[in-house]
Amino acid sequence: NRTWADGPVVRLQLINGGNLLANLNRSWGVYEEAVATYRSQVLVAFREVADGLVTTTLSREQAGSATTAAEALATAAEATQRRYELGDASKIEWLEAQIASAEGRVAAAQAQAASYISTITLIQALGGSFTATTAQP
Repeated sequence: NRTWADGPVVRLQLINGGNLLANLNRSWGVYEEAVATYRSQVLVAFREVADGLVTTTLSREQAGSATTAAEALATAAEATQRRYELGDASKIEWLEAQIASAEGRVAAAQAQAASYISTITLIQALGGSFTATTAQP
């Protein structure tokens, strides 16, 4: 009697054991997929940070060079203005020097803005946030 009573219980446990093994395998698959997704996201983050570091470094160097060039053009414009006042330079030379100086200042400002943008992009890649605020008078 006891043998006949235990038979269905054992068979039921074997069938459930197969379901449990299938569920375990499915869970491992889900886990491995999550790990692969996480690794992919980490690699993308590392790439963004590396790109941001390179871009920030280059843009700062360009801003420095543009500022140096703008200062040189301003000095040349001042010298041309003194020559114009003394009568050694024409008005066209003086105007061209003024235009070149203004263009140099614009280029320096644009390079500095690009440097700021790359710094903000790097901060965001590192997980930070940036909120633009305006100065209150």
